[in-house]
Amino acid sequence: MVPEDEISTAERLLFEIATYLRASAASATKSRAHEVLDDHGKAMVYKNLDGSRAQAKVAEAAGVSQATVSRYSQDFVEAGLATPPSKFYPNYRALFTLEELGIDISELKKRVQPKTKKRPPALEEATQE
Repeated sequence: MVPEDEISTAERLLFEIATYLRASAASATKSRAHEVLDDHGKAMVYKNLDGSRAQAKVAEAAGVSQATVSRYSQDFVEAGLATPPSKFYPNYRALFTLEELGIDISELKKRVQPKTKKRPPALEEATQE
């Protein structure tokens, strides 16, 4: 059996190692993150990838479709910003917070949904005849 003071020393050391690795990885990933997380919708999806939330719930929280969440999640994994589902996390999981990546979601532009063009009245009448 391991004495309690050795466990706390080991836990403290692991915590310090994890903290250092996380800070180093976030620093190395920042520029790529700014390229990938370039709009409000992507950032909202990323923010909601906690490893336990299903894609449908992430889509609802981010205001996008489930297909969009799926596509963005793959992009995040390829960029080294997230992990795919695993035995530890049943869904995609962001590896960093937006703050750690230096991304301010309020400064990102929202994509404007294209409006369907209304036909000119002359064309509308011609098709009805």
